[in-house]
Amino acid sequence: MLAAGKLGAIKTGISPVDMNIIESKKISFQQLAAAWKMPPDFYYNAGDSSTFNNQDAYKKSAYTEGVIPDVIRVRDGFNKVLVKDGSKTFIDADLSNIPVLQQNMKDLTDWLDKSPEITLNERRELKGQDRMKDPNMDKIYVPSSWTLLDDLTQPDIGLGTNFGDPNANFLDQGQQ
Repeated sequence: MLAAGKLGAIKTGISPVDMNIIESKKISFQQLAAAWKMPPDFYYNAGDSSTFNNQDAYKKSAYTEGVIPDVIRVRDGFNKVLVKDGSKTFIDADLSNIPVLQQNMKDLTDWLDKSPEITLNERRELKGQDRMKDPNMDKIYVPSSWTLLDDLTQPDIGLGTNFGDPNANFLDQGQQ
């Protein structure tokens, strides 16, 4: 009576099946996995592409595309609400113990073996270990039997044949 135009009628006695509500709400597993940014092949075999080697890639993708961004959003929300401006205390998430995201130690060790310019302390840090206080751990070693670089640049004092006289030189004796 108070409406300016025609109003439609809604049939309230129709069942959900007749209204196709159930059918309209069906979504595929791929759509659900995509909503959570998870690879669907991680959960079931969607074809020949899902091999054991792909599982590590699926797990990494699940963490980097799905879980970690959500954890960071929650962390940032906590910091925004709970941490006062100028405070040095904050909430953070420790993601270092996720095995699938860790670097393969065999690959890292092989790479380090081919990189002699990296000191032993730097190697320890790359492997997640603490630095050692020994000053030799911060020196560069040459890979041929791991000789200290400083030792290779020392002047040669010669080979003495007289073990009692450290100054005796083999070449000087041969010239006499």
